[in-house]
Amino acid sequence: MDSSRGKYIKKDQQEENWVWSPTGLINIHYPELWGFVFFTENGEAYDIPEIEYLKWELRKFYYAQHRFFDDYGYFTKDIALLTIDVESDMVPCIEVTDHSFEISCFTGKGEQLVISEDGGIEVYGYSDYEKKEREKFLHH
Repeated sequence: MDSSRGKYIKKDQQEENWVWSPTGLINIHYPELWGFVFFTENGEAYDIPEIEYLKWELRKFYYAQHRFFDDYGYFTKDIALLTIDVESDMVPCIEVTDHSFEISCFTGKGEQLVISEDGGIEVYGYSDYEKKEREKFLHH
């Protein structure tokens, strides 16, 4: 960037992208591939939270669902068709419509973790999920 004239102007040269951990891509728009950084004062050790491992397992199914859609033109709720190329001990719940899907599982704390076709992940407490399901039912 050149800011010499009071505004930012992109220079005509190749970008220099860097991150703290390798993502395997020159594209930092894959947050699921980002590393974790823990700041400590006395060298304390921290574990990656359980929910992050569950998110990664859901993302495996998310990517498999999109590959399936690219091959066949629709989303599937048949887990056997998705696990052909997914290594996971998880057996998630899969809901599909003509144009979308949700894949979910429960955490050890009883929360529901849901990933949708756009890659967004939501965490619902039991009552939040029940309310969401009732709203879906009432709007159909």
